[in-house]
Amino acid sequence: MPKLIIVSNRLPVKVKKGSKGLQYEQSSGGLATGLKSFYKSYDSIWIGWPGLPVEELEDSKKNIKEKLNDEFNCEPLFLTRYEIENYYLGYSNKTIWPLCHYFTQFVNYDKKLWQVYKKVNQKFANKIAEFADEDDIVWVHDYHLMLLPKLIREKIKNISIGYFHHIPFPSYEIFRLLPSRIELMEGLMGANLVGFHTYDYMRHFQSSAQRLLGYESQLGRIDYEDRTVKVDSFPMGIDFDKFSNASKDSEVKNEINILKKKMMNQRVVLSIDRLDYTKGILQRLKAYNIFLRNNPQCKEKIKFIVVTAPSREEVEQYNQLKERTERLVSQINGEHGVLGWMPIWYLHKTFNFKNLVALYNISDIYVVTPLRDGMNLMAKEYLAARNDKKGVLILSEMAGAYKELGETFIVNPNNISSIVDSLEKAMDLSDDKKEEINSIMRERLKRYNVVRWAEDFFQKLNKMRELEQKRESNLLTEDIQNKIINDYKKSQKRLILIDYDGAFTPYCEGEIVEPSQDTIDTLENLTQDERNEFVIFSQAERSEMDKCFRNLDTNFVADQGAYLKRKNQDWEKLDMFDTEWKSDLLPVFELFVDRTPGSTLIEKEFSIIWDYSDASFDLGELRARELINELMGVTGNMDLQILEKENRIELRASGLSKEHAALRWLANEKWDFVLAVSDGLAGKTFYDHLPEKSYSIKIGKPETKSKYYVKSPEVIIDFLKKLI
Repeated sequence: MPKLIIVSNRLPVKVKKGSKGLQYEQSSGGLATGLKSFYKSYDSIWIGWPGLPVEELEDSKKNIKEKLNDEFNCEPLFLTRYEIENYYLGYSNKTIWPLCHYFTQFVNYDKKLWQVYKKVNQKFANKIAEFADEDDIVWVHDYHLMLLPKLIREKIKNISIGYFHHIPFPSYEIFRLLPSRIELMEGLMGANLVGFHTYDYMRHFQSSAQRLLGYESQLGRIDYEDRTVKVDSFPMGIDFDKFSNASKDSEVKNEINILKKKMMNQRVVLSIDRLDYTKGILQRLKAYNIFLRNNPQCKEKIKFIVVTAPSREEVEQYNQLKERTERLVSQINGEHGVLGWMPIWYLHKTFNFKNLVALYNISDIYVVTPLRDGMNLMAKEYLAARNDKKGVLILSEMAGAYKELGETFIVNPNNISSIVDSLEKAMDLSDDKKEEINSIMRERLKRYNVVRWAEDFFQKLNKMRELEQKRESNLLTEDIQNKIINDYKKSQKRLILIDYDGAFTPYCEGEIVEPSQDTIDTLENLTQDERNEFVIFSQAERSEMDKCFRNLDTNFVADQGAYLKRKNQDWEKLDMFDTEWKSDLLPVFELFVDRTPGSTLIEKEFSIIWDYSDASFDLGELRARELINELMGVTGNMDLQILEKENRIELRASGLSKEHAALRWLANEKWDFVLAVSDGLAGKTFYDHLPEKSYSIKIGKPETKSKYYVKSPEVIIDFLKKLI
């Protein structure tokens, strides 16, 4: 049975030092909760940092490891103070965190932080390699470990890897600011499945993959090197039942009653957040101040409970935010407060679960207005905790959660007046309306809870695993090669069709690379066998084919299939392909070159190609659609075909195809052995015309109807040598 290895910066169990020695505190967070069911069904282990620097644990490391292993199925990865300072507090939270939340002014580009981040990611990879085998599944979590998928893949090539990004993924224009942008993208591309909370984050990631690495996404799939990486959105849920049932607990009921007495029938507005500059705390305080000015009748009848949990106090921006928050709270209390009543009750502390649920239940309005947030589970917790359905949620459109909670009050957190307006409307909202909108959202949250989120991710990861396994089953293995060789040796009339473009060397339009002498020697040996009929076909021009294979006496197809050359004969033109259209349509292509910086024009004897590989991705895609529409409009009654492939638009004479030209040899003889090798970039119906018992091999990913595939041209050359 495969193992499940979950990896995150922090373990779901925190090791703390107390008066009685080391203490172990289990996390009640959504991630740990959602993965419990998988822990039961797999041989599982969770790898992460236990929470204290190794310098404080030297004498206790062995005991900590044994306790975490035995009681919690956790494997600690110990970090030094230096690593914590530069990897966690440094690159993770001074570089990636502000950049992903669009606070570019706070991004620290110190190279030392990046070096330590790489070092710690490698440390995680080394730890995983101690436990993982190729049949296992690794699930990596969050921005602290963006390099890890690739590092794991380098150690264990065929292992199944999932990665989930719990914070926003920024637009390309923001992400490109990072000097390490390419390394981070390549790190994530080591995964089989990359998950995000929302489609927007997924879209930004795909854009960066295209612009930085040159890999396009089709239906959420990116063909990267010799693998497919799936990209998808999975909005993380919460443990709905836990929050929904909490108010029935006697201790929670008691806490609710105590808080209600303290509020003395005042309406309660609630704000709970980590003290973080991304959370929009100052904006909601300013909105509340304006609300009180606009609604003096509400004074002494309302209370704003503002809770800020201490966070990353070693980071300068967080201390500055704390000072500004406290100053603004004092200002508002000073302006509006009277004897016996203060408009804001400010608490800079953390609360346990029961206190948190009690606060949810006594509040009339819950304000969640982050300037940017990956999901914000607390907005969901609030709705789940309110069984009476009487609370009102005001939610920022910059939080990932707003995509699922559109029935509530949605605000732009930078628009203070919209928050004020929502506060006023929320105060006047009837109980019937509250119940109506909350019922809809609660039902949705109950269906898509944290367990469902984890299961959905895991199901997609397993599908990608099955896809890779299926691909491996079509790989041209040693056993399959031996079977083909055996059939080859038994046969007397053999047809071998070889696509020059990709089979012998990587092929780019207009850049022909001559085959090596080793390749030429291999082909000469095969063509000298009288039982073999050899056909080499290509997009290349006749002159290029003559140059590459000047001493090889065999059959050739060139110029995209317009010309063929049989043994001991000259080149002959297959059909009278019309070229008069080129002079009329060439100006259309030239116009698109002029309008699209970075694009180029390639004119061939029977075709015109517009290549936008080096153009801006978005502009290139836009112009490609425009060019196709333009060509369809003017070529409707002409015997021409429009081909779109690999950032190129090609207009050519109908029926022109190197593959179809190569198939002419099939019609003239009855062969008892047929081998066809192609890179599959064009003419995918080529495989439909091959005899049922033929052997077809594709170079690159197995996307066509070929029976087998290889990952590189070198494999084909080695295989052909075995036929000699």
